[in-house]
Amino acid sequence: MGLKFRFTLFFTSVCLLLLTIFSSLVYVQVRDKSHLQAERDLRALIEHEWEHIDLPSHHAATKRGTPHFRDVYLRIWMDGNLLYDSFPNGAVEIVGDDSMGAPGNIFNTIERVHNGHKYRISGRYDIHLVLEHLSFMRRVLFLGCLGALVLIIPLSLFSTQFLLRPFRDLAKRTSELNAEKLAFRFVEPSNLDEYGMLAKNFNLLLDRLEKSFTQARTFAVSASHELRTPLSVIIGQGEMALRKSPSDIQQCLSIIQKMLQPAKNLRNVINRLFFLAEVERLEQENQTVVISVQRTISEVVGGLQESYQQSREISVEADDSQATVVANQELFSSIVTNLLENAVKYSSKHVRVRFEKKDSFLNLFIEDDGPGIEGAKREQVFEPFFRIAGKSKMDTSSHGLGLSIVKACVQAENGTIQLGDSDLGGLSVRVSIPSPA
Repeated sequence: MGLKFRFTLFFTSVCLLLLTIFSSLVYVQVRDKSHLQAERDLRALIEHEWEHIDLPSHHAATKRGTPHFRDVYLRIWMDGNLLYDSFPNGAVEIVGDDSMGAPGNIFNTIERVHNGHKYRISGRYDIHLVLEHLSFMRRVLFLGCLGALVLIIPLSLFSTQFLLRPFRDLAKRTSELNAEKLAFRFVEPSNLDEYGMLAKNFNLLLDRLEKSFTQARTFAVSASHELRTPLSVIIGQGEMALRKSPSDIQQCLSIIQKMLQPAKNLRNVINRLFFLAEVERLEQENQTVVISVQRTISEVVGGLQESYQQSREISVEADDSQATVVANQELFSSIVTNLLENAVKYSSKHVRVRFEKKDSFLNLFIEDDGPGIEGAKREQVFEPFFRIAGKSKMDTSSHGLGLSIVKACVQAENGTIQLGDSDLGGLSVRVSIPSPA
């Protein structure tokens, strides 16, 4: 059953329920008032007869089955003797005030003393005609509900179709979307009702999808270029060796050496791409441990000093050398490693590392005396494979993935990263990671 028919069924059921309740209340109100009015009329007639108790007509022995007044019948007793009786044959007298007695009848009785005699006046009101009117009214209300139902169903269908029209248009437009039509945006109404919020959220989703598709295309093109270049070198050297066989071992070693460096570069690119893809998994696993910041930095600095032949002065400053951070070990190590590697790669002589624990955050600062990054490009450097040509003075290939990995890791730890100018003359990177005290 479609949403349209569900809404129609719901609106119809609600309207029918309300109409039934209203009709029942009206019927009960009219019925109770009719009975009450009949009881009042019967009592008023009995009181009237009491005021005229000495009338000669009240001394007739019997007028069986003849209404005294419309559908009202009387019995008058004096000292236990029947003076007047118009009750139908076989009718039983019900003694008591405002008694319904037999179905379709209302009874009322008074007993009083007049001129030394004890009188009892009993009245019987035949309300069958009133009940017929109520029965007719009940049938009219029932038929009215059925007739209203005939009108409610098409009105509910029309109203539902009118209410769902914006959502139907929304569904139609979204079904036409594909990777080539992500620039389309829905018109957002001025008042943000349910449809307005839905259209706004769809537009935000399309913004994210368009950005993701653009980044994916750029990433695919850049990755294919980075992978193709070293592969081309390796294949070219291999084909050259096959066409002209090397005459001695030295030539073989030279060819192998030319093939080895592109292979290493290719391995580094693949490893970084794999880690970039693993960041989301590490974030979802949420395996946090207490990490010694000083120890992690010392291990990374030691590894870098062994890897790079040109000397760099790397100083580590800390307000509290025992400071710790609660984070994922792989993510935090990757942040420190990539930032320090970039700083060493682009620095001239000096790299400074500083960290502090403040307001439940670990703040990590890494600065260098290199050329820095101009403000216009500080957002671009976080994009995969983005490189600033001519910055590295060392014989080291850059793949443009380091800062992309750092930003992904920082975001996975719900932290922030900022680039600025260092008083050493180069780039300053500040990373803030939330960490309980």
